[in-house]
Parts: sequence; C-alpha cells; structure tokens
Amino acid sequence: MPDTSKGRSAAKRLRLKFLDADAVESCSPFIPRELVTEIAMHCESHPATVASMALVQRSWTAASERVLYMVVRIDINGQRVEVAEAELLMVTLTTSLTKAAYVRSFIFVANEFPPLTHRRSIFAALGATLGHLRSLRHLRLLTPDNKVLHDIPLYQALCRHMTSGVFSLRTLHIPAHYLVNEPTAFETAITAQKDLGVLYCLGQILCPGPAWIPINAASKAGCVALAHNRESQQVTLFLALYKSSFWPEYCRQVEQSLDGARPASLVLYIDHTAHIQPAASAMTQSFLQVRRVEWRFKPAQRARKTKYVLLDIDEVPITLGVFHELQEIAFDAWDVRNANVFIYLEYPDRIKLAQGLRDAGCSKLWKVTFLDGVNVHRQLRRGVEGWFIVPLRS
Repeated sequence: MPDTSKGRSAAKRLRLKFLDADAVESCSPFIPRELVTEIAMHCESHPATVASMALVQRSWTAASERVLYMVVRIDINGQRVEVAEAELLMVTLTTSLTKAAYVRSFIFVANEFPPLTHRRSIFAALGATLGHLRSLRHLRLLTPDNKVLHDIPLYQALCRHMTSGVFSLRTLHIPAHYLVNEPTAFETAITAQKDLGVLYCLGQILCPGPAWIPINAASKAGCVALAHNRESQQVTLFLALYKSSFWPEYCRQVEQSLDGARPASLVLYIDHTAHIQPAASAMTQSFLQVRRVEWRFKPAQRARKTKYVLLDIDEVPITLGVFHELQEIAFDAWDVRNANVFIYLEYPDRIKLAQGLRDAGCSKLWKVTFLDGVNVHRQLRRGVEGWFIVPLRS
C-alpha cells in the first residue's frame, strides 16, 4: 500500500502557504493593474467575489477596493448587529480618504429603526460620513415616515453638505417629509447642486404646500421631481413646471427612478386642460397600467374671486383611451383647499365624457369625479347599467 502521509503533509504545507499573504504575493503571476480592474468591474454585481479578490495579493487590493466601494449600501432592520456593522463601515469611510473617494453611490435604507440610543449614533455617523464622500454622485436616504423627528439632524447635515458643495449629485432619493420640514433649506441646497437631474421623494406631496418651494427650485434648474407613495402605489408628476417638449424625457427619467415599480395611481400637475393630450402621449409603458389617474390643473382666472376649469369633452376621451386598466379618473385643481374654483361642464356633458372614455378604450372605467363634487358613476339601476350623476352630498 502506498504511503500517503507525505502527500498529505505536502498538501497541508501548500494550503498553509497559500493562506499566507506574502507567499501568495510572491508565487502569483504578474497581472497588469488594468486587467485586474477589468476583472473586478466584471464581478461588480457580486461584492463577495470582489472582496475575495482584494485578499489574493496586495497588488490586487487597490483595484478591488476601488470597485467594492463604488456602491455602498446600508440596510437597517432594527437589529443591533446591523447597526454595529454599519457604524464600522462609516468609520472606515471617515478615516480613509482614499476609500471615501471611491464612493459614487451611497444607499441608506432603514426599514425599521433600532433603539433610540443607537438611532442617534447612527444618524450622527451618517451625517459625518456624507461630509467625506466628495466623489458622490447618487444618494438614497430612505427612512420611515413615522419616525420623522428622529432624522432631523440627518437631513440638516445633508442640506449643509449639498449647499457647501461637498459633492455634486446627479440623483437624490429622500423621504418626502424632508422637503416638507425643511423647504427653505432644501431650496438652497438643491439650487447649489448644479448637476442634479432627478429628485425622488418617497411619500406623498400635496401642492401647493411647503414642498412646492424646493420642487419649484429643482424644476428651474432642469431637475426632474417626482413623489412616490409606495403604500398607496401612487406616483405624482409635476409636469406643470416643465415645457411640454421636455415631457417625454421627463417621463423616461421618472420610469428609471421607479426601478421597475408599476404604480396603480397617477397624479399629474399640469397648467391647463389643453395639455392633457401631450401629457398622456408622454406616458411610457410604466404608467399605462394605472387604475386611477388624477389631473390637477391650474385654474384660469375669470373674476376677481372666481376661478374655473374648462374641459374639452371631445379631446379628453381620445387622449386617455390608452389607459386600458383605468377604473377611476379625477379632474381637480392644484389647491383643493380653494373653494372658489368651479368647473364649467353641464351634467349631460359629464355623462357624455364618461361614456366617451369607455368607448375610447377605458372599458373598466366606472367613476369620474370633478372638483365641484358632482360626479358620474356607472351603476345598475332597475336592471339597466349606465352612467348616472351622483350629486354632492351636503
């Protein structure tokens, strides 16, 4: 029988040799740095593989870390272990200018917050970390809406960094309540970010309101602004702040920002009912499956205290017929609190509009609401299905 003990010993020595960094450094063949970087970039979607590459030999470390730190993501689900790991990562970024300079995208997602003491420390660390990311281009800070008071220091720090030009962002994803609570500060911060192209707000935004200030500032700088309420699956688009020629590009940018999400409800702010057609034409495939569309118009001034909205009952059905899943459509004004806004559309014309929408392709439509509260519903009465006026209830 052959003696295998020597073979096992040799294998053990070889294994230990390759576990030693200096040994690996000396025995590994030379590979150009450019090729190592190319390999690391190819493995970008597998961070564990890139991290392993950094341990192969010292000459691979810099190339691997450059790729590994390009996208930094921190997820907090209320576990203390996660908080400790996150704080350790942020300490690394604040103490190593080289690694901090690699970061192009930074994502912080807190689905559930840890205890208060850890919460304060992680927000303080996060605010400090952002101040070191001078190459940052894409930032996502997503925190629960029911914990608004706890992340005040975070969005105040974010405003300072944006205003002082620590980084030059291309995209910014933040909770909607950031804009509501710090509208003036974010107006200044957004104006200072000359390259900002997309402002994504997670949550609900009603205009006019505090959030209108920074959103208006973003639009003047050519930045796309949208609000996405995941709970209600509602997306709000502020088309009123952009020229109609820009709407197709606007909607394309919005579609990319939604990351494949298919909203069930769509709210569009436009300045005139005549713009319904170009706005609907700009809608991409991401919005054709919506079940509810709400059009908010800027009313025209008719008298000193009276404003009105005028609908074209012939053009609207043809335009909106592309929304085949549409069940409800609403026509409203920008400011729902204004009681002096009226819609000039006779009751028979409202029924004609609703039927025209169904005939144009909205076969599932059953409800059309108007800003004066006199709506049209599709109902079954006395064995006959049809459209009926539902008057405003006092």
